[in-house]
Amino acid sequence: MLSTLFLRFYQRFRAFRHSKGLLQRHRLAIANAGTAALLCRAWSVPTTAHCANSDQVQDLDPATLSHEFLIKQASIAAVEATSRILMQLTAAVLDAHEAYCKSLNRMCSLMKTFETELGRCAGSDELWLELIAMREEANRLKANLVNLESRMQSVSNLVEAMAQTAFVNGAEYAGISANERLLSAQREIRSAAKRTASLEAVLNEAQKASIIAALDNDDYDDLDNRKKPQ
Repeated sequence: MLSTLFLRFYQRFRAFRHSKGLLQRHRLAIANAGTAALLCRAWSVPTTAHCANSDQVQDLDPATLSHEFLIKQASIAAVEATSRILMQLTAAVLDAHEAYCKSLNRMCSLMKTFETELGRCAGSDELWLELIAMREEANRLKANLVNLESRMQSVSNLVEAMAQTAFVNGAEYAGISANERLLSAQREIRSAAKRTASLEAVLNEAQKASIIAALDNDDYDDLDNRKKPQ
């Protein structure tokens, strides 16, 4: 009799432990699923920033706001402001070089067409008018480029002055960073200017070739009774 009661009690105890283990595993699975859902929401849903409440904002201690600290922070802010001007003006100069180079490429193509197919501008009014329009466009882009480059020189001097000021006032990292940005901008602009100069040289050669082709035309004898160059 006692053995039968003990056996039943043991079986119920094992069943209780098994059900308790299943419950714990079920709760753990729910917790993991909730954590995964929160992570997915955190990565997929944009988070909106809110300003801190007035009771959460800590007042600055006037004792920590020394003159040296304020001068250093002002120097850093000045470096960041001049660096932004440098970045925007560098982008403008590079875009101006690109636009001017496209105009030069178009003019070179027209000059080569004029040299190989027509020989003289009088042979095609459309080509001649297009050349005039492209030359005016190139002159306008060149003037804009020169204006931007002159402003770039002023900004470069400003960045150098701000970098030196920041370095003297204890913001060494800001000063060094400003100099690195300036050197990088100058390197990119020099590379773009080199490409532009090479295209201008190509255009000059194309213009010389077109002039020679015009002088070698059959109607050259009618031009002011001049002799052909030997």
